[in-house]
Amino acid sequence: MKKLMTVMGMAFAMVDGVFANVGVFNGSGQTPIVEKTDAVQMVEEEVLMTPRKAKGPVTGSCRNFDPMDYRCTFKLRNLKDEAVELQVGFPLDIETYRMKGVHAEDVGKLVKSFNFSARSGNEKFKVRFVPQDKEKKFSKLFLWTMKFAAHEERTLVVSYTMEGYLGLSPVVTLDAKDEVEDLRDIDDGLLFFSFAFGIGEAHTYVTGTGSCWAGDIQKATFKYFPQDFEAYLAKRGALDETEEERKQRQEEKGKRGKEARKKLSKGMRNLLKSECRLVRYWHPSPDKWTRKDDGAGRFHYELTFTPFRPSKDDSIILGYVAPPMPTEPDDVDILEDVVREFVKSNGGNEKQYLRDVKDVVLEFYGIKTGNTRIAPFIDKQCWKGQESPGQPSIALKKRLEEKR
Repeated sequence: MKKLMTVMGMAFAMVDGVFANVGVFNGSGQTPIVEKTDAVQMVEEEVLMTPRKAKGPVTGSCRNFDPMDYRCTFKLRNLKDEAVELQVGFPLDIETYRMKGVHAEDVGKLVKSFNFSARSGNEKFKVRFVPQDKEKKFSKLFLWTMKFAAHEERTLVVSYTMEGYLGLSPVVTLDAKDEVEDLRDIDDGLLFFSFAFGIGEAHTYVTGTGSCWAGDIQKATFKYFPQDFEAYLAKRGALDETEEERKQRQEEKGKRGKEARKKLSKGMRNLLKSECRLVRYWHPSPDKWTRKDDGAGRFHYELTFTPFRPSKDDSIILGYVAPPMPTEPDDVDILEDVVREFVKSNGGNEKQYLRDVKDVVLEFYGIKTGNTRIAPFIDKQCWKGQESPGQPSIALKKRLEEKR
């Protein structure tokens, strides 16, 4: 599956991915700059996020991406005894290199592309667009003017749709991401490092620009509605496959020659395939969100802050990652080859390493092994504590447990 491996060249956005919070910007030209105001307070913020299935197959070609619908409601209050006029901006992205070929005069096309809308009551704001701010921190900037009477409180509603990101994703938790490189410094670091990345997709809501308003945000509520989307992911797996890709993979699987075996055993990347099981990669972690029942079998998740002082560390990531875990018995051959190559180059106890790596896989599938040696590594994995992504087949479980 050559197209599948093109995914490996894409960067998965961890924190600084998509900016999606309203802020105050100064400047009338093509290079506005974010600024702090003491005149208007963001009193409350509510963000509804609903992911959807892409219109086309989500494959390694990265031609289609699953989108997210956002509906953001901001309660803004003028703190002054006089009227205030502000230029309000909503940056959708900070990856300015993605703006090639997009020009400010394409406002109508861009508004339609993002389904972008900003309104307050019956007033729908006419927006202008700039590719980036003066300091090149933000891109895809929609800007408009808001007027407030003395002590007036206005409700601003912004809605839009953004495609997600697909690519190489960390499997370690966000809190442990700085420790990924440190895994290389321990005895089995290079071996466990093989499990550190997988195929992932994510949508991000970064709250940092909310800090430019006066005072604290008294209450911020984030609501996520993933029920239908996660059912789709459970059926799809890490990626969709075209008929051509599926046929090619089946043909390769059917080969039993020595050269085919050699080709198969190039490393952990060969485990990254459509059948890989997806787990949640959320920040804050899934246990920080509260499940809310909506009736008739429907539910969503909520995250609430009172008060809310937005910072870079408060970025919300709603992602899913498929670690390079075996899904069939033949995949265990790849694990064994990785261990043998590691021992050949670095030394160590091959038997012990084989047990450790296989036990990591068993733990991923929810099968407790009691192996304390791998505990520090598992503690850093985003899938720890989550519901098992499913049981391995009897044949796979047998291969993983043999010679333990």
